[in-house]
Amino acid sequence: MQTLANWQEWKDRCALALCGEDARRLLPGFVHARFSHFAQAYAGTTNAGTAFGVIPSSSEAWHRFETHFQLHDSPGGKKYKDWLFAGMETRGYSAQESVEAGASLLIRDVVREYLRREFSNRRMVSMSQGAAGCSGAGEPLSVEDLLPGTTDTRCTVEDREFDAMARLDAEGAFAALDRRERIALLAHAAGLSLAHPQAVKAAGCGRSTLNAAFHGALHKVAACVRERHPGEAASVQATLACLMFAYVNRLVSLWGKSENDCVSLCKGMRTSA
Repeated sequence: MQTLANWQEWKDRCALALCGEDARRLLPGFVHARFSHFAQAYAGTTNAGTAFGVIPSSSEAWHRFETHFQLHDSPGGKKYKDWLFAGMETRGYSAQESVEAGASLLIRDVVREYLRREFSNRRMVSMSQGAAGCSGAGEPLSVEDLLPGTTDTRCTVEDREFDAMARLDAEGAFAALDRRERIALLAHAAGLSLAHPQAVKAAGCGRSTLNAAFHGALHKVAACVRERHPGEAASVQATLACLMFAYVNRLVSLWGKSENDCVSLCKGMRTSA
């Protein structure tokens, strides 16, 4: 088990490689155990799957711990090693427990940044993944299928008929959208992140809720297509969904320009062809 003397030696010599055998053996073991604990606690927030896939080796965990604080500002405006030992008198523990508690807090920050950099958030899905509840009579529609395409609606009679149906259906789909869903579509059409301060302020919610509202809007467009054209093939439903989404965007843009909280989102909005 690592001791206060091991930590003090590491602090005095600046790097683990310059320490004695005991410190080189015991300190990485402590860091790896804490690293594993926090990785297991936070792995569920990522798309990494099981915690087993996010826990690095003991040497890599130590390397991330030691280098993280050489690249970042440390707590309280002090060098992180000074901070680690400065709190021994105020944390209410023994000196050994105090250093371990402080090191654990630092390791927690290392793990959080490690997960943010190496793995995507569990709420993020592939654009080609089938959207829940969006399957038609054939293959399921994906989020990508519902985004505006480059279909030329003037080429054939069939295309013009699709365009007319989509234009009419868009009014019903727009009416079904709630305020946050409309704001999410506005932000997306303006090229803004759903975490952009203007978007979350207008919606009155956090980025996670606004992201869910965006996908909810896509699902409602797909649901409208399925309800109004249940007998059409999946490829036809996908075409109608793309066309309708473009018209819904136009209706959302007009709506946004009449809403004081949304005017700023409309300034950079992309218009659909």
